Amino acid sequence: MTQFPPEKYIAAVCVQVSVDAGGNSGIGTETARALSLAGARVIITSRNLEAGQKVADELNSTDAKVLLLDAKSMQHL
Repeated sequence: MTQFPPEKYIAAVCVQVSVDAGGNSGIGTETARALSLAGARVIITSRNLEAGQKVADELNSTDAKVLLLDAKSMQHL
């Protein structure tokens, strides 16, 4: 997989907070990583809190948080 340094491609983060649905895997993780490196406060939502927390810990940002969200459950919407 080719690595694209986000700081090279994201000139500015217009928002201060980003909610990343499904940020515990795949493109959601990469999106969370890029936004965090660009200076955004990232909120990772995931059906699996442990997986989401693992990604948040890898971001090395005190501004990364994890929230439980299961879009299939009306209780979470």
